[in-house]
Amino acid sequence: MRKLITFLVVFVLLALSMVFAWPHKTSVAQVTIPQGDSFMTAKPIVCDPPEEPLVQGDMLIVAPVRTFTISELKYYARCKVNEKWGDHEWEAFNTVVHKESSWNPNAINPSSGACGLPQALPCSKLGTKDPIRQLDWMVDYINRRYGTPTKSLEFHLINNWY
Repeated sequence: MRKLITFLVVFVLLALSMVFAWPHKTSVAQVTIPQGDSFMTAKPIVCDPPEEPLVQGDMLIVAPVRTFTISELKYYARCKVNEKWGDHEWEAFNTVVHKESSWNPNAINPSSGACGLPQALPCSKLGTKDPIRQLDWMVDYINRRYGTPTKSLEFHLINNWY
């Protein structure tokens, strides 16, 4: 009986350590192919800037591929919105992204050629298929052009673009 109790205590402690350690693991990848509601990207989901690539001698060490779901992209976007303007701007930002691209980083407007999560026009302004960098670009664009996501949404609701 004592061995069983010891085993169960060790098992529970190991399980708890895995649960609490899991969210802190990050890895990186390159955006290329959508997979359901997931996209691969070159940046970890954190608000901090990505770490520099690892270099050993003259070799670049590539991190393992990481796929992000739309929920994870929304988490990253909300973090960036909260840092820039406060969480009260999240709903407006989320609405603009949803209206523009339905959270699809590979979205292309067939009539205008606008692309990505922010529907940048021309598409070359965006310069990346990486959804994390697209979100960074969008936060900067909204800040420069409108000041806040709420103001960009107000403009969007009148003009059907932002």
